[in-house]
Amino acid sequence: MASCEPPMLLRIPEVARTLGIARTLAYEMARDGRLPTVHIGKAVRVPRQRLEAWIEERARAEEAPWRP
Repeated sequence: MASCEPPMLLRIPEVARTLGIARTLAYEMARDGRLPTVHIGKAVRVPRQRLEAWIEERARAEEAPWRP
């Protein structure tokens, strides 16, 4: 029986599709720490909940009024 729940961990190409960015940019962001990642052996994954929180944080930061 297959589960209908989304996976807890996303691969980088899945993150790229979710964010609407190029796969190479997603790999670059994961490599330099701009995306929250988890390493499992050589595999790099992005926890879905941390990605959602990361998106929310950026959305809130953009809503904040700009002050010179």
